[in-house]
Amino acid sequence: MKIYTTGEVSRICQVSMSTVNKWFDTGQLKGFRVPGSRHRRIPQTVLLQFLHKYGFPSSDFEFAELPKVFIVSPDVELGEWLASELAQAQLNIRLVRSSFDAGIEAEAFRPDCVIVDFAIGADEALRICQHARSKSDLDDPVLIAVLSSEVSRGEELALVDDVFETPFDPELLKERLRTLVSSRMNPV
Repeated sequence: MKIYTTGEVSRICQVSMSTVNKWFDTGQLKGFRVPGSRHRRIPQTVLLQFLHKYGFPSSDFEFAELPKVFIVSPDVELGEWLASELAQAQLNIRLVRSSFDAGIEAEAFRPDCVIVDFAIGADEALRICQHARSKSDLDDPVLIAVLSSEVSRGEELALVDDVFETPFDPELLKERLRTLVSSRMNPV
């Protein structure tokens, strides 16, 4: 999770730093002080809540800061369902239908997580996963495989972080995705 300085918050809210400091000091904007100093810091989730609560325009800020999930699924129904479910979890979603589109879009989107529907074909799906793992500019995204119950789990799935068999509970996927992306973005 990103942590913001009062200067960054003032630019986002388009107010003076003294206004941000007042919000912080009166408890309107929660955060913490850097130990041993007077500097204030505001966690991203707290800032988003503050922006919503007080009606600040935040769509561009939110969209840019949300974890990015890239879904590759040739199955229109499954892809749309996944995108809809994950969008409810405040994730920036991009859905593509083919490995060709995935290759083009992934470089620009720079996802934090790639969900690959193996209905695209095992060989194609594995190539997408291998590409995501090998491209240094993709920042080692979390890889999640979606399999139908007919597909066998082989050794080739060792390079993915998790596997979900259809049908599955979307809440379980959301929770697992949050955990994996959070651990990848904030290593201990």
